[in-house]
Amino acid sequence: MSTLTGLISGGGGGSSPIASIQRLYVSTYFAGTTINRSIASVDTTKTFISHLGNSREALRSYLAILTSSTNVQLFTYSQNVGDSNLYVSLEVIEYV
Repeated sequence: MSTLTGLISGGGGGSSPIASIQRLYVSTYFAGTTINRSIASVDTTKTFISHLGNSREALRSYLAILTSSTNVQLFTYSQNVGDSNLYVSLEVIEYV
């Protein structure tokens, strides 16, 4: 996981509306897997998860949610026979 803070500036020289961006990269093979990843604390009322992409997207389904101010939970719920690992990239974006 990586955390970026203050790297995105607002247009026209204004202050940035982004407080932080935390990037997560998760890999799993098994369907029905729940994976929890710790993050730096965020205000959950000002935070969302952005999907950056995953491998074999058409063949795999997953859900990523904030379960607390310091945890992202990923749940994989489908897998076709013969699929390889699922690699998921997410960003947790918190606004000011």
